[in-house]
Amino acid sequence: SALVLSPNFTFTLSPSLSSSAPSDLIDALSFTSSQLFTDKLQRLVVGRGSADANATSNARTLSNLILNLLTNDSNATVLSITQETQKKLGERDESYSLNVPGDGTDATLSANTTLGLFRGLTTFSQMWYTMDDGTVYMLGVPVTIDDAPVYVRFFFCSMEL
Repeated sequence: SALVLSPNFTFTLSPSLSSSAPSDLIDALSFTSSQLFTDKLQRLVVGRGSADANATSNARTLSNLILNLLTNDSNATVLSITQETQKKLGERDESYSLNVPGDGTDATLSANTTLGLFRGLTTFSQMWYTMDDGTVYMLGVPVTIDDAPVYVRFFFCSMEL
């Protein structure tokens, strides 16, 4: 089924973030919000977005994405996205869980780090299409994504033949 993005769509920060959100995460939210409504990505099908007019005509509307930073320590310092990316590859946690219900209730994005939230925001922004009339919508809801990027380590060696 389809889901339409509210023109008044908002992000809500969980209590673990509301008072300590790093500025680069706030910037990422602003960028994502702008991208959702200005990207104008259309589906690569005959008729583009008009092909989905029937699916979106009775679709529910998504108004909010809640961002949850999962932590066991309420006094822990929240690191910025930049600080998280400066960690060694084996020490980074970019995992996230994204849930977009099809009934219009709040979507949720949960991660252990701000870098994970950033990766989830990137995925979230890439799931939406725009119709000619400006309606921003998603197909195939509900959607649940649990992603944990894995890096392959390459070893280089020189060989004499």
